[in-house]
Amino acid sequence: MDLTKFYIFDIETYKDLFSFSVVRADGKFKSTFQCSKFKNEIDRIFACLDYLKNNDYYLVGFNSNQFDYPVLHELITKANRIPKTGISIANKVYSIAQKQIESFRGDGFGNTIKYEDQYVKQIDLFKVHHFDNKAKMTSLKMIEFNLRMKNLKDLPYDIESELDEEMIKEILTYNEHDVEATRLFFMESLSQV
Repeated sequence: MDLTKFYIFDIETYKDLFSFSVVRADGKFKSTFQCSKFKNEIDRIFACLDYLKNNDYYLVGFNSNQFDYPVLHELITKANRIPKTGISIANKVYSIAQKQIESFRGDGFGNTIKYEDQYVKQIDLFKVHHFDNKAKMTSLKMIEFNLRMKNLKDLPYDIESELDEEMIKEILTYNEHDVEATRLFFMESLSQV
């Protein structure tokens, strides 16, 4: 399998921060972008997504079909109407994320993006392993434990927190950690993909 066609990703959404972290499946070409009051890298995020789409690559995530990708997809489809500042973008993405979470409450199926409508093709390891089955449901943290990762990390701050620059650095490190955990799980899942 050609690992250069697969890019592992994860996002974090706070009122003060939107981050997008991505790494090629072979562990090369890592990037983490942010939109906050300190940086506005939305153009780099869009350029990365365009690169993946134009080269017919895949984005690989964990439970990404239910959260990460629909949030990105809405951002992509509204690219010409997004705010101009990093903090405004973070706030907009936070509201998109909350709307996405709400779409799964109750008996509904939530907001998912059909395969043929995806801007960048998706592989969701949560679905590949049928963790959407209540009897098999598990978290990325449990996967990290089973992979015997040296560090198990939880989201360092409540999503309602007002973030300073040091807190944002911690969240970006956490985002990169989750991407690496997902990448390792992808490598263990190659026969199922």
